[in-house]
Amino acid sequence: MLDNFKCFIRPSTVFENNVCKNPKVDLRTFVSTFTGEVTDYPKIGKYLNLDVRITGQQAYIKGSLHKFMNAYVDNGEHNYNDFDFRDIELVIENIVQEFDIDPKVTSITNLEFGMNVILNHDPQELIDRKLLMFNFRNHNKDLKFRGKGDYKQFDMSDYSIKIYNKSKQYRQDKFILRVEVKFTMKRILQKLGIHNLADLTDTGVLQNLFGFLMQQFDKLVIVDDFYERGNISVKEKARITMFTNPNYWMNMSNKPSRVRERLIREFKRLIRKHKLDVTKNSLRDALYNKFLELMRVPAISLNEKAVEM
Repeated sequence: MLDNFKCFIRPSTVFENNVCKNPKVDLRTFVSTFTGEVTDYPKIGKYLNLDVRITGQQAYIKGSLHKFMNAYVDNGEHNYNDFDFRDIELVIENIVQEFDIDPKVTSITNLEFGMNVILNHDPQELIDRKLLMFNFRNHNKDLKFRGKGDYKQFDMSDYSIKIYNKSKQYRQDKFILRVEVKFTMKRILQKLGIHNLADLTDTGVLQNLFGFLMQQFDKLVIVDDFYERGNISVKEKARITMFTNPNYWMNMSNKPSRVRERLIREFKRLIRKHKLDVTKNSLRDALYNKFLELMRVPAISLNEKAVEM
């Protein structure tokens, strides 16, 4: 569920002292090539895949909690498998103990929340041909990862929605699609009840995150193929083609809201009439079932997890 995060630690001086004594953290400073002087700050280091940075004024940890779990149990540094509620508890517990920090005296400023779902078809087809818009706006990014996976991203002021082809990114045999929301401003996190590390182990908070993710998912315009449908009239195909063009909605942005709303209702009516939302409905169900699955897990220790894997 959770992935990349950024967490500021207070007080930074106590955290710095703890990190300097921790042999598991490869902490480094900088040396002037001209004078040979060693600078006090910044101090940067690594704890497995997590980045640690300390300055004279603040300190933070950032990185992928999901990849940290896999790295800790020597399962490789990846995030295409499941990362359930108990895993989140174990990871937060480990970070708190390893750095001797109070999870409630921290500040979460960035966070990613999403899920990997198994499809019965190549996610690439969905990303390239069926995922068209978010809230009737075109995507901001359509990246190819140099042939190692594709994703589309839709940016808002405080967050982004990302849809990945995880199976291609990590060369997996299964068809894995990831749907994720990336929070870039803490004000929206706080509205969802996320202030500190401790909040990430609150089931109510995770439900808030899932609810937010699904609200954004419902704004995605995902339309099944309709060009070859013989039961759709030429006129209706022309209307659907027009409605699935992001440029059309961009041109409609200057129209009165009542006009735009009427057109959206017509588009949705055509989608329902011709059942062009099968893929979206199926994906919605898969995300919902995956969330229930990830929240219903038995207790297990981190060492037991390592042995199992």
